[in-house]
Amino acid sequence: MKGKIWVKSMFQAYNYINRVVHSIDKQVVDRGVSSHLSYDCGQTLKTAEMIMELIERKRHLNCVKNLVDECLHFISLKSSKILVLRFFDKQTEEEVGQLIGVSRRTVQRMLDKAYGECYLYFVKQGYSDELLNKYLENESWLIDIYNNNVDRIKTKIKKEDMKISKKNTVKTPHTLTSALWA
Repeated sequence: MKGKIWVKSMFQAYNYINRVVHSIDKQVVDRGVSSHLSYDCGQTLKTAEMIMELIERKRHLNCVKNLVDECLHFISLKSSKILVLRFFDKQTEEEVGQLIGVSRRTVQRMLDKAYGECYLYFVKQGYSDELLNKYLENESWLIDIYNNNVDRIKTKIKKEDMKISKKNTVKTPHTLTSALWA
């Protein structure tokens, strides 16, 4: 389950990765220029370390983007199309269903299958749940997307549990209930 949540989160974040990487590039240039103006060796070393951290962050984000790109070539064509429509073309589940002639629920099942296929690819590439957690722990915006997806699933499960418990509740006449407590 966690793997599929990571996949969905990475697809949701995909369109923002370029913006974040561009921002990192700008920070690297700005810090490089400002360190050039400094004659303090200690400050220059700190700036160099900060630039190295930014470059490492950029590398991680580019790896995520490449992993998603490669994944689309690995999974079935049907799953790739569903993911592209949903996340890159920014279609709702209803709109995807209308485009391909299926119900929203069928689109949800197809997305779930596609997430599973992607996660298998991630694992084959060496990216387990634990590694993704560690690898992306400093990307709070991506972790927020992941946690929001986890919260949505928990809420959905609670609602389903409540429906089931309501169906399984046996209604007893008031007199029978009173007799049991007497």
